[in-house]
Amino acid sequence: MTASNAILYSVVLSIFLVVFSLGARATFDDASFLFRRPWLLARAVTAIYVIVPAFAVAVCLVFPIPPYGRFALVALAASPLPPILPRKEMLAGADRRYAIGLLVAISLIALVATPLLVTLAYEMLGAEVRFDAAAVLKPLLMSIA
Repeated sequence: MTASNAILYSVVLSIFLVVFSLGARATFDDASFLFRRPWLLARAVTAIYVIVPAFAVAVCLVFPIPPYGRFALVALAASPLPPILPRKEMLAGADRRYAIGLLVAISLIALVATPLLVTLAYEMLGAEVRFDAAAVLKPLLMSIA
């Protein structure tokens, strides 16, 4: 095993352990918290999947950013939440049910929203994109399963 493989495996293992520790303490009530509060869920989805990607596309249209920079900016803006976010939210004082519910809700929505947003953004930027929705599924399931 090379050093780069060891680092990759340790990163994947650490993400798995973080998500596992969250899931071990979570309840169904925590996971479904935002689905029972549609207004709160709508606000979070609007912030994550409308405002942030729109800002990233606007930056790409206004500033002379090279194509690889545009790709990185839009991909980051359209990517789902990192699995370590709930822990950071709870350390900052967020309600545990909200933090875990947000991770669950956004992860499920990301299965549809991420490929759609990336395709839409690249069409707006005048670039060709071939994006397989299944490409989102594997890393997403690895990070939340």
